[in-house]
Amino acid sequence: MLLIKTTLNSAPLTFLENESESVWSKVSLNGKDHYFGSWYREPSSPVEHMNLLREQFLKIKEKVKSYIIPNIHILGDLNFRKIDWEKKINKETGSSLSDCDGQILIDILNENSAEQVIMFPTRENNTLDLFITTTPDQIKNIDSPDKFSDHDVIMGTFTNFKPYKKQQKRTFLVYSKGDYITMRDEMSNFSNDKYFNGYQNDRCVEKNWNLFKTAVLESIKKSIPSKRSKGVKSVPWISNKIKSLIKKRNRVHSSFKKTGNTRLKNKWQKIRLSVQKEVKIAHDSYVNNLIGDIKSDSKPFWKYINSKKSEKSGIPPLKTEDGRTVESDIDKANALNKQFTSVYTITEYSSVPVSFKDGNVKMENIIMTSKGVEKLLIGLNVNKAMGPDSLHPRVLKELGPSIADILAHLFQQSINVGDT
Repeated sequence: MLLIKTTLNSAPLTFLENESESVWSKVSLNGKDHYFGSWYREPSSPVEHMNLLREQFLKIKEKVKSYIIPNIHILGDLNFRKIDWEKKINKETGSSLSDCDGQILIDILNENSAEQVIMFPTRENNTLDLFITTTPDQIKNIDSPDKFSDHDVIMGTFTNFKPYKKQQKRTFLVYSKGDYITMRDEMSNFSNDKYFNGYQNDRCVEKNWNLFKTAVLESIKKSIPSKRSKGVKSVPWISNKIKSLIKKRNRVHSSFKKTGNTRLKNKWQKIRLSVQKEVKIAHDSYVNNLIGDIKSDSKPFWKYINSKKSEKSGIPPLKTEDGRTVESDIDKANALNKQFTSVYTITEYSSVPVSFKDGNVKMENIIMTSKGVEKLLIGLNVNKAMGPDSLHPRVLKELGPSIADILAHLFQQSINVGDT
């Protein structure tokens, strides 16, 4: 049995009917389809009976776009008594599960990116009543307040609404369009006139570094253009041509709604099909390019993958040693810090073994050369993020020949005086 409020937009799913004791319904919430199922499995049912559930998962996947994980939620009594749901092992023997003990169900969940979220006994000492979902972060406050029969009643909160969070507008630098010829000239002049002015060895490492860093940042400010983000979530494969087509479709649809003209309706339907076709072509081309460029720059690829996730969980709620469940960022950070420090082993350094037999062996002096530094700068990966010094790898790579002498001197000075 599956009871759904009449105020919700729902419809039974007859295409999922099979030999299993299950009932399914599709509920539309905030523009997304959610597939809810109620399942029962007899304790004496053969293990192959679970393939009926696998079959239902596959049929739902066929109804949605291939790159989207469908929102599937299954409640019911599947009568797998031996599963330890936290460790995914046989709770009686402490060993791996066999298919007849429930491994087949765990395999089905893994195949479909689903999780079972009830971790406490629902009948005697067994977790028989399950809640399987592909969006576990939307299920909150799962509890068993009372018994309805010999089974516990399971209650929880399904959170579907996510308040829209407007992205903050920010200014960022477009390093790919920098005037690096001018920057190299400026840094060469700085190196000859201001850095190597006869006093470079009289200044401490910190002063030399700040002098160099300030010069680079000033050059960046003058020679690298900046851009301000729109503050709205954009879809990278939607080109200006497609945007114009979408606007045209919306205008024609608005006119059709006002007049009811059949000619406008036909025109709107024709433009709508054109928009769908162009969006699909643009999306497929974008994804193919991502896959082709993943070795050189993987950031766009993972940005696309993350945008397709049905949830963005981050670190889930954690349970502390005293049994509390913490959800805020600061509480989770403190819980992890306490856990890591509790297992850390303090090493005794009073008896560090000597790694060489001859105690008179000395390390040769380290000599930093401009050519060596320049080689390392040219080999920098420009797709990596910059560090706390705010100097982007693209800038350091482009300016390599002009700043190698300065950095070589800085590194050598730091080694000689033992400063970092």
